[in-house]
Amino acid sequence: MKEQVNTIDWLERQLAQVKTFIERDTALLKEDPDDFAVELSLNSWKFERESLEDELRLARKDLVPNSLEIFFAKDDGLSLSRKEIDDAFQILIDDLIKAISLAHLFRSTGRGPNEDLSKSHDKYLSLSYKRKENEYGKFILFEKTKSKSSVDIQFESAILGILNTLNADTYHKLFENFLAIGLDCTIQLRDMLAALDRRGIRPRFAWASHDHALFWHGDVKHSIKSFERLSLAEYIKTRRVFLTGEFISEDESGVFIKAQNNEPVKIICSEIQRESMPKPKRDKIISIEVMEYDLYINDDHERLIAFHAAT
Repeated sequence: MKEQVNTIDWLERQLAQVKTFIERDTALLKEDPDDFAVELSLNSWKFERESLEDELRLARKDLVPNSLEIFFAKDDGLSLSRKEIDDAFQILIDDLIKAISLAHLFRSTGRGPNEDLSKSHDKYLSLSYKRKENEYGKFILFEKTKSKSSVDIQFESAILGILNTLNADTYHKLFENFLAIGLDCTIQLRDMLAALDRRGIRPRFAWASHDHALFWHGDVKHSIKSFERLSLAEYIKTRRVFLTGEFISEDESGVFIKAQNNEPVKIICSEIQRESMPKPKRDKIISIEVMEYDLYINDDHERLIAFHAAT
C-alpha cells in the first residue's frame, strides 16, 4: 500500500506540473496563434495529461475509499519500533480528533478563536476510529461505513479542509483555508506537528475517495514549513461586528451584500450555516453578525481582510 500511495502522490505532482505547462503554452498560443512549435508543445502536454489521468484512475482503485490512511517515518529513515508507533499514533489520534471537531464546530457556528470552544466541540461531532495494520504498517482512521451518514460528510469536509491547509503554499491560500477550518483548529494542527516533531517522527496522510486522493508529506522539509505557516494564524486580528446592506446574491461559499459605500462585500458561510439562515430576497436589507479577519503580510506589504458569518 505504501508503494501505491507513493505512486499516486508522484502522479499527482506530475499532473500538477503538466497542467502548469498547458496553461503556459495556452497563453503563448493566444499571443501568437501561428506559432507551430508552441501548438505542438501544447498538444503534447495535453496528451501527457490524459495519460497521467488514466494512470491515476487505475492507481486509485487499490486505495481504501473514504478513509484517512496514516504512515509514520523517523528523521533518520529507520523504521519505528512498536512502542514508538503506539506513542505516535496515540498523540496524533488525540490531537487529530480535537482538530477535526474544532473544524466542524467552526463550520457549524463560525465562532471566533478562543471563544470557549474546547468545552463545547465534543457535543457537535462525536467521532470514533479504527486502527488497522498490515505488513505495510497502514493505519485507517475513521473508515466510513457503507451508509453515508451526516457524520461521514462532516468528517470528510473537515479532513479535506485540514489537508488543504497543510498543503497551502501561499499567504492567500493559507488565509482562505484558515477561514474554512477556523483558527483554533489551525493552532491545534500546529501543536500536533510540534509534539511529533519533538520525537523526531513524521506523519504522512493519504485521504482517498472514489473520485480523488489528497496527500500530505510530513518529512522534515514539509513539517517545518507547515509549522511556520500554521503559526501565521496567531497574527490574524479578529473582531465581531454587524454588517448591514442590500442582499445581492449567494454562491456555494457565501453571500454578497451591498454595503453603505455601495461596494459588494462577501460574507463567507459554510453549507451548514447556510441551511439555517433565512433566504433573503434580492435588494432586501439584511444584517449579519460576522467575524472580521485581518492579516497584514509584512513581507509583501499586503493586507488580507475577510468576513465570516457567526451564527
